[in-house]
Amino acid sequence: LIDAQFVILKKKKFYVCDTLKHAPKLIPLKNLIFVSNVYVGNKEIDGLFGFMDRNGKELLTFEFESVERLKNGQFMVKKLGKVGVVSQEGKLIIPCEYQDVNLFDQNKFYLVEKDGKFGILAQNGSEILGPSFDFIKVFNEETWLVKEGSNLKYYFPRSATWIAPKISSNDE
Repeated sequence: LIDAQFVILKKKKFYVCDTLKHAPKLIPLKNLIFVSNVYVGNKEIDGLFGFMDRNGKELLTFEFESVERLKNGQFMVKKLGKVGVVSQEGKLIIPCEYQDVNLFDQNKFYLVEKDGKFGILAQNGSEILGPSFDFIKVFNEETWLVKEGSNLKYYFPRSATWIAPKISSNDE
């Protein structure tokens, strides 16, 4: 029993019985992952993954090669070799245009990689730092260390400010 629903696998097909509506429904998925109000699975014909609501309505087309649940409850999806992120509600948050997407800074942000460069996105998909950096690391709980070319800088995400350390020479 999950959120007032039973999921039954019979003859390689999934059936859902809603205990509130008492109406069994066939969910045409080969593999099924049930999360909150969204079904995630793949169809028998092409093996691609997609998202459906509890009524069987397609939320996102079945076009993803893989789906991986993340620690924050969202999903990393892969399409044509590129990755993006889908919300728990089955909405595309980050389009599939990155080589890699990872949770960053205690799962509050996403570290994305595109064309060998790194950037940071918020969990809603908005860009904080575009993918133009050689690396981005958490320096402490309020600061990120960022390298762009030969320049090292500190970024403060709360205030969206930068500090570039000054390198002094003792030759004077």
